[in-house]
Amino acid sequence: NLQFRQGDMTRWNETIGDDQLDCIVSFDTLEHINHREIALENLVNHLMQKGCFLFSSPCGTDINDLSPAWAYHKIEYSSSSLYDLLNRYFGKVIAPNHPEFPYRDVFDHLKGSQVDYLLRMNPVICYDPIIVKNPFSPGSS
Repeated sequence: NLQFRQGDMTRWNETIGDDQLDCIVSFDTLEHINHREIALENLVNHLMQKGCFLFSSPCGTDINDLSPAWAYHKIEYSSSSLYDLLNRYFGKVIAPNHPEFPYRDVFDHLKGSQVDYLLRMNPVICYDPIIVKNPFSPGSS
């Protein structure tokens, strides 16, 4: 019961489809997108209310980096700013320091190894997508 879909998050319906999904995984993609708000709006509109969003994005500094060293990144968020952004679209954002973060012991085991992972807001699990009823969307008259 697993499907892999790839597409443009800013043109969701035409590249990914219009289905409601149980789980959406997006690792290290949002920082490459010019229109991140449109991508997140599309995402929450295609995630089932009881679904989850598994997400990561580089956020290793205390301030947003609006001109990252890597030319393909449009932004690198601070952990604080990324948390604020995700909370606009999800009722529950579980960061690695949250007591409900599953399998935290895996990351603890990797600490100090060659695959040590900076656990600020990366990865996160988001639940309870916030859908705002829009009177201007097609078919809402």
